[in-house]
Amino acid sequence: MTERYSGADIEKICRKVPNIPFKESIKTGIDRKITIDDIIKTIEDMSPSIIEKDLKKYQEFQWV
Repeated sequence: MTERYSGADIEKICRKVPNIPFKESIKTGIDRKITIDDIIKTIEDMSPSIIEKDLKKYQEFQWV
């Protein structure tokens, strides 16, 4: 699910996820916890920053 996402991408996802229940609580007045659906939605809304070409270069460079 997070292939081609960099560490910085994952950090950004972690910072954005809490916004979903926060915004909902402002609209509804009801607090709720973060759910897996919030995390999945955030991941789906973001594109990974690592392109396939760069991933292949890295895989070729790795020491075996």
